[in-house]
Amino acid sequence: MGKQRVLWLALCAVVAFVYQEVVHAQDSTGTSTTPGTVPAPSAADASSTPATVPAQAVGDVAPTPPPAPTPPPPPPAGTACTLPRVRRSWDSYSDDDKTLYLSALKLAMERGYHQKFVELHVDVVGEMEAHRNSVFMYWHRRYILAYENMLRSLGPGFECVTLPVWDHLYGTAKRKLNKCNTLETCSQIYLDFGGARTGSKKSLVIYNETIDLPGGGLCVTKSIAGSFCGNNSVCAHCIIRGSYKNDYPGDATLSSVINQLFPIASNGWETVAASIERGVHNMVHAYVDGVMAWLQSPADPLFYTHHAFIDALQGIYLKCAFELSTCDLTTMLTPDQKVSSLIWSDAPRRDGSGTILPTTRITMRHNNGKEWTDIMNPENNMLYPFFKDIPTSYGAYVDARDLGVYSYSYRFNTGSNLFKIYDQCAAASTAPVNLASLLADDGAIPPPVGPDDYVHHWAMTIDAAAVQNGYSEYGARMMLETIDCVHKNECISPVQDYT
Repeated sequence: MGKQRVLWLALCAVVAFVYQEVVHAQDSTGTSTTPGTVPAPSAADASSTPATVPAQAVGDVAPTPPPAPTPPPPPPAGTACTLPRVRRSWDSYSDDDKTLYLSALKLAMERGYHQKFVELHVDVVGEMEAHRNSVFMYWHRRYILAYENMLRSLGPGFECVTLPVWDHLYGTAKRKLNKCNTLETCSQIYLDFGGARTGSKKSLVIYNETIDLPGGGLCVTKSIAGSFCGNNSVCAHCIIRGSYKNDYPGDATLSSVINQLFPIASNGWETVAASIERGVHNMVHAYVDGVMAWLQSPADPLFYTHHAFIDALQGIYLKCAFELSTCDLTTMLTPDQKVSSLIWSDAPRRDGSGTILPTTRITMRHNNGKEWTDIMNPENNMLYPFFKDIPTSYGAYVDARDLGVYSYSYRFNTGSNLFKIYDQCAAASTAPVNLASLLADDGAIPPPVGPDDYVHHWAMTIDAAAVQNGYSEYGARMMLETIDCVHKNECISPVQDYT
């Protein structure tokens, strides 16, 4: 019993010692603790100790996190640029402008967009509306606008790209002055797009059509032409063009284009549309030759620059037909004006299936891998984004200035003959009242500057002589084109047909 008591006293002493040590440690930190609890963290510990999350009761539902904010929808394709959409002549482009546009074309070819646009142009159903009728220019206005949207959607840096204009009046003016001797050398844009002298001798199959080499032609490999693939199994890396010796057609001269835009015997828009399509439009296609002479012509990027020129002529005609101010880009046509015979003519479909009205939906189709279907069908349609927000009916394309966020205009150099027609309309080749002084060469008229100005003075001189010899203004214009044609045939290069 004595031994147990001794052990008990020893145990009590140990407990008392431990208790004193704990109390001493707590006193040194300024905290108090109830036995059996965890000491509260100090202020220094609070910053590093995670907060205790209460245990979730069984059956409780976790709170729903707030939905992520909805991102704003992207702008319609081709509208990200904050600057007005203005098309200009390639001859006014800087080196940087040219590099940017050619880079856009190359990227469009690499991604397959350029090739896919060709498909729309070869569709036999859409072609019944696209050519040989009074809506020819309106069908192509939608087509090249969507192509421009595509180029502007290729990525950063391309948002403000616009289609360049191939100014044929400037090219033919240089030709008349013997500043150059072929269609290729008279057109800087033709040269910059690869010309017609460097390439291989091979044909291409494009959308089931074999495009053979024309006489003297090549499958051009230089510049952007070398990036074209076509829809062959093997990439072509070339575009077929005609001989580099081909000359400019007479239909692309100042005198001829004025008479195409303002025909002497006119039934309004029906006459104008046919005159331009059969004139400068068809003949440039034919003289460039190669793929440009086929429905597969959009394979050549020159197609879009040529059609930008044709589209610009429609804008010039509209301004003149409705006597708008040269600097007025804001006065829009009324609904009645848009369907007047000055700018619209109902067009019988060439297949006899009906009549095209202003409200008619434009037929433009692509192949989605299963069937030919409308371009507005998004299924398996890589081009859908570039068409989905632009108008679908013909009447909407009468005025390029009135297309909402897709409105656009043209800027012509003030010294160019394109500007002179835009500014003076049918009178662009008409001599001023005092032009007798020009005939006398007394220095009253400023001397011409540049090829366009020389040709313009030449036209006014002939006009003045014709009027002095009793011709009416209409008769003088016809005489000017006749002399132009004879001069080309006898002094420059043979013409195909005097008519």
